[in-house]
Amino acid sequence: MFNLFNRPNPQKLAEQLAGVIMCGIEEGAVYQEQVQLNRAEQMREGFAQFLFPVSASHVIAQGHPDPKVKRLIGDAHEAYFERIRTPMSPERIGDLVIWAHESKELRNVLRARFSVDIRERDVDDYTIGYGTLARSVSVVRKEQLVADMLHGSSLSGGSQAEAFKLFLVSAGISYSKQVLTIDPTAPDITPQDESRFRLSAGLSRAFLGKMFFCVSDLIQRI
Repeated sequence: MFNLFNRPNPQKLAEQLAGVIMCGIEEGAVYQEQVQLNRAEQMREGFAQFLFPVSASHVIAQGHPDPKVKRLIGDAHEAYFERIRTPMSPERIGDLVIWAHESKELRNVLRARFSVDIRERDVDDYTIGYGTLARSVSVVRKEQLVADMLHGSSLSGGSQAEAFKLFLVSAGISYSKQVLTIDPTAPDITPQDESRFRLSAGLSRAFLGKMFFCVSDLIQRI
């Protein structure tokens, strides 16, 4: 609930959301060691972790009863991206976005919000400012995390604990698709790649769950 004498500040909440990454640092270190990320995967993982607190707070905001809190979270997201030190730094989309589903949705967001029209065959090599890319990918990942949450709820049989467990299973799969260039549904997937993807999906649940709880705690204290 809002305190009349200590109103929440979007910039402060943005700073706190940025600190959420530290919540799962131990589990994240285990993930990196066990999955053995290469340099390109490490870049995508860093990008995914940077965006996750925004996605998590978006999911929590959807069910919050207070419109003032929802508005605060939206304002904090804007402040979060304003913290990027080099927003105009050129970034090749294909270096950070590899999941075909995300690539398609990203093109739609860029077209609708920034009037940037990219052909499907050109999207990987298209260069855009890091700030614009982060904001746009965030839109896609917010909706993906909502879908992961709804998927967990639909299979839970009404149990909140089971719904959250299944949500993390789905979120771990999505996270792995964002980081690894492995299609788990490919008919010609190798046993080594299949095993690595499953390991990634399983281990990522630990730090995603921890970060989600940290975000939830922040919002409960508003």
